[in-house]
Amino acid sequence: MLRKITLILLAITLVVGLCATAQAGPIKLKFGSYERDQGWMATQVFKPWMDKINADGKGIVQVEYYGGGTLLGGNPMQHLKLTLDGVADMTLVPYPYHPGRFPEVMVANIPFAAKTALEGTIAINKLYDMGLLSGFKGLIPCCLFVQPQFHLHTTFPTLKPSDLKGKKIRTAGKMQQVLIEAAGGTAVAMPITQVAENISRGVCDGTVCEWLGQTGFRINDVTKFHNNVSFGGNVMGVAMNKKKYDSLPDEAKAVLDKHFGMSFSKAYASTWDGAIKEWDEKVGNDPKHQIDNLDEAQLQAWKDKFQPAVKAWLAADPKNVKLLEVYNAEIAKQRK
Repeated sequence: MLRKITLILLAITLVVGLCATAQAGPIKLKFGSYERDQGWMATQVFKPWMDKINADGKGIVQVEYYGGGTLLGGNPMQHLKLTLDGVADMTLVPYPYHPGRFPEVMVANIPFAAKTALEGTIAINKLYDMGLLSGFKGLIPCCLFVQPQFHLHTTFPTLKPSDLKGKKIRTAGKMQQVLIEAAGGTAVAMPITQVAENISRGVCDGTVCEWLGQTGFRINDVTKFHNNVSFGGNVMGVAMNKKKYDSLPDEAKAVLDKHFGMSFSKAYASTWDGAIKEWDEKVGNDPKHQIDNLDEAQLQAWKDKFQPAVKAWLAADPKNVKLLEVYNAEIAKQRK
């Protein structure tokens, strides 16, 4: 009788364990972003990427998207901290919003360097692989990419640097701030989610931004003049809480590792380059907007104004010289 009872208890324990495992299902990871659910990055990049992870990780690991600040709030500047604190498992990080933590990413903001997101993205990943980028303690970079070139989008024409005198221009990151001030304007730092409202209220007169940010956050509704002078491109990326990653079973890590790194970074950049070309043409054909594609003489006037700021950045830290040398060299390789 005792033996029968023991076998019954063992059977019950096995069934309960199997049921618990079945009920637990895959490990669910929370991706928090300020990009709304139906925004361009969410629909064209993040969700397709997550779909691939979720297909490969069926029953093992799944990623869920929480957009529009529903998980981390509406201020992109707080998303990194909240992810490090474990509120989300991964998030979209605009690295120039944290210049004290990620100083080296400013290399991508050097004007007139990369021409496309793909060029900059491959180069910035090379810098990371070489150990030249700091600040990633506690993080797993799921991808690193350089946005397409930032330009000037304003409520007034800006053909020459002197046109910025007395004007307040929103910037995202230290280098953009320095470049705007070198050209004669006043830099105003704020997250992209607040730009359209502040321009409409007269808090600032324009912004440094790339085309998708212009359209995705309705900045085109309040800026009609667009100057294609280069302000470099900001480094962004999806980053995961390292403690969370380390806590995962090996089979879950294997699924994620397959979709992290250069392949994701290049896909992100290529998709963005294609969309930029489309939006550039669309806005260019809109009679309500004026796009100024500057000639060589006009561009040189901007380069002359920017050069002291670039030299000051190079002189501020000896490693900045190597950063720019490697960054430019990787871009040159791609153009051969």
